[in-house]
Amino acid sequence: MAASQKHGRANWKLGKYFYDGRSAPEDYVKAYSYFKAAARAGEVDGAYRVACCLLRGQGVKRNISKGVELLRHLVDEEKHARSM
Repeated sequence: MAASQKHGRANWKLGKYFYDGRSAPEDYVKAYSYFKAAARAGEVDGAYRVACCLLRGQGVKRNISKGVELLRHLVDEEKHARSM
């Protein structure tokens, strides 16, 4: 990957480029890969995009239950962060 997994936001941006097809040719497989790397680096936007790709089957085999599970996890994390 062009961006290290340590750089979550950079991976998210690269994923957006491939997902949107504006600055690079549309490629959902590459987009999903970058979003996943961003999520692994702790980037919440990356994790959200991974869930969206799973729900829609874009760049990865459609897996609604896994997508919903990830979204619920993100909501729980947000609730916990706001309660502190």
